[in-house]
Amino acid sequence: MRPSARRLRSDSADAAVLAMRNAQLPELQPPDHVPLRAGDEPFFRDVVRERARDEWTEATLAVAVELASVMRDRRDQQVLLDEEGWVVAGPSGMLRKNPRAEIVDQLSKREMALMRTLRMGGRSLGAVDKLEPRRNLERAALQLVHSESLLA
Repeated sequence: MRPSARRLRSDSADAAVLAMRNAQLPELQPPDHVPLRAGDEPFFRDVVRERARDEWTEATLAVAVELASVMRDRRDQQVLLDEEGWVVAGPSGMLRKNPRAEIVDQLSKREMALMRTLRMGGRSLGAVDKLEPRRNLERAALQLVHSESLLA
């Protein structure tokens, strides 16, 4: 899980071999000292698949656990907000903004901050566009390994 001293070119045969090896390894797990709530697991899996395996460290996996938790909380709060509506009646009967909208907004901001920490954002992050070919190569290898396991 430690980044290698030398990065492979994404268009090299060595990079393709590494991507296939990584795709056959068990999925990454959170560090032992960082608990993952049961309902956060799908979000954690989505987050860790966004980067090549060798980009993850114990510290970034801990951030991924936090991001997964925030993503789930935001989704759950958004579902409730959709049910309740953006405008609700206050104690006096006056219509007002649903307080849950502020919670969704705060969780969204926290989610974006954690994504920036993991360098999972857009082009403004600079070197991310150089990492994307490697990430795409590993995603393709994962799909290939997954499709072969379905055929077996």
